[in-house]
Amino acid sequence: MSSVEQLGTDRWRARWRDPDGWQKARTFKQKDFADHYLRNIDAAIQTRTYVDPSLGYVKVKDFAAQWMSAQGHLKPSTRATYESILSHQEVNALAQASGDYRVAVLLLSYCGLRWGELAALKVSQVDLPRHRLSVAEAVSEVHGKLIWGTPKSHQARSVPIPGFLVRSYGRFEG
Repeated sequence: MSSVEQLGTDRWRARWRDPDGWQKARTFKQKDFADHYLRNIDAAIQTRTYVDPSLGYVKVKDFAAQWMSAQGHLKPSTRATYESILSHQEVNALAQASGDYRVAVLLLSYCGLRWGELAALKVSQVDLPRHRLSVAEAVSEVHGKLIWGTPKSHQARSVPIPGFLVRSYGRFEG
């Protein structure tokens, strides 16, 4: 059960219980915003798509450490590879050293694109105002010929572009 309570003249608290029974709350400046938020929370709980909003505040390094500790099945070489992945400083140094390819290095690093997906990307698939890339195809070279096809997952997907990339490289020009 969820509810909205007034905290003052311009503050409203939305309260709900998550699927595990824990009470959660968020404060808003307008009652309409609190009501709308709770409607979305209630719908997510009912459709079993609820994700605890506080998880958005977990630092990547903390999440990564927790995830790594749960990967007991990994071979030692795979674990070592995962633990040695590039820091922001290393990615930035590589991008700067790449000259004209620096934006490609940043997109590959921060958007998780595969090389063939980046190579197949078209300008019409870049939506800077929404900070999104539409990955719909990939290209690879086989015996000296370019072969166009679907991404590895065989499905198009929308990929977020980190805000700092959009702000720094605006139109993705050299």
